[in-house]
Amino acid sequence: MSILARIKSFFGMEAKPDKNASQEEVEKVAEEKAKPRIGYIHLSGCTGDGMSLTENYDILAPLLTEMVDIVYGQTLVDLWEMPEMDIALVEGSVCLQDEHSLHEL
Repeated sequence: MSILARIKSFFGMEAKPDKNASQEEVEKVAEEKAKPRIGYIHLSGCTGDGMSLTENYDILAPLLTEMVDIVYGQTLVDLWEMPEMDIALVEGSVCLQDEHSLHEL
């Protein structure tokens, strides 16, 4: 099984309603098939590392564009308030000298 197939299976993205399903059943399947909301939180380190990872692995393109909804990423947008998310990807270490960032976390 490919990694994309495993990810789809994990997130339940292959669910389909029966042809004769009621509207309630169709809505339930649509809810189950909703994309997980992901936030990318970059604490310290090199932003270029993450960018080069996505540029060098073509298999990540469908994952990042079709299978998830990226709702937060400091590299992508300038937001201080984090929206609600299902999965948080945290990269880097906490700089203890940066009190502001520590309190925000």
